[in-house]
Amino acid sequence: MEEEVSTTENAAPEQSAQQSAAEAPGTLFGAALSETTQAQEQAAAGTETPEKGEQPQAGGEFQLPEEFRNDPAFANFKNLEDLCKSYRFAKQTIGKKTIGMITDQSTPEEVENFYRQLGKPESPDGYQAKFSDRMPEIFRQPEVFGKYLASFAKNNITEKQAAGLLADLEADVVAQLAEQDAARQRALQQSLASLKSDWGDNYNVNLNKAQEVWQKLRPDWDIRTHPLGDNMDVIRLMADIYPLIADDTMVKDGQSPAATVANIEAEMAQIRNNPAYWDQGPEHDRLMKRMEELSSRQRRLKQTPSSL
Repeated sequence: MEEEVSTTENAAPEQSAQQSAAEAPGTLFGAALSETTQAQEQAAAGTETPEKGEQPQAGGEFQLPEEFRNDPAFANFKNLEDLCKSYRFAKQTIGKKTIGMITDQSTPEEVENFYRQLGKPESPDGYQAKFSDRMPEIFRQPEVFGKYLASFAKNNITEKQAAGLLADLEADVVAQLAEQDAARQRALQQSLASLKSDWGDNYNVNLNKAQEVWQKLRPDWDIRTHPLGDNMDVIRLMADIYPLIADDTMVKDGQSPAATVANIEAEMAQIRNNPAYWDQGPEHDRLMKRMEELSSRQRRLKQTPSSL
């Protein structure tokens, strides 16, 4: 009986306090009522009431206020940790520039605007990326390089991506050209070694013969830069047909370059003494051309013979 009286006596002041709080506007009635409701719900669930000031553990069960419980915006939040992560992400992204994603249903204008925001220039001419001077000139010519830029624009390539693609392409081309040049040099050295082995002491003489024939047959081709200059079979052929076209101003078997130079200078002196050389006319043009040919041979023979 005493316990019941005690309970009743304790309850009466509590109820009176709640009524007083409700009657006083601006009091903490809402906060106190919320704590009481929480304590009752936890007691019914067999859990302990958190001490004042304690926060629910992240990831634990929690209950949204009534006005938010049926809001679809909170449907995916299963615990307090999920809600906190979402709030933190929102705080980090608010105020930042965002780009709307595109889909298969996006219009061409929407797609273009999307890639423009990512860094695609307005036109192919807007790309600033270029090849360096290491890239062969043919790749840097406007008509060729312009095709790369047009392809970039067509495929929505950004400025940064274009620079990376051009750098990769240049590195690949330069590496391939370096390997080709190294292979060419190796093949050339092997061929020269074969010529030296076959021609022996006549190696330099035969090279001069081949050069003389080349100059006589195709004076507009430079044997040192023309692709056929790498073909040792062509060089052998030039040296072999030398006797068929040689004249007194060309190197002969057993004759030194000095003797050949003397023959050249003698013919040049004869041309200078010819009155037709100084007069205008068809004979003058022929003698001028012959003088140029002899002068070229003279310069080559006075130089130290060199390999191709």
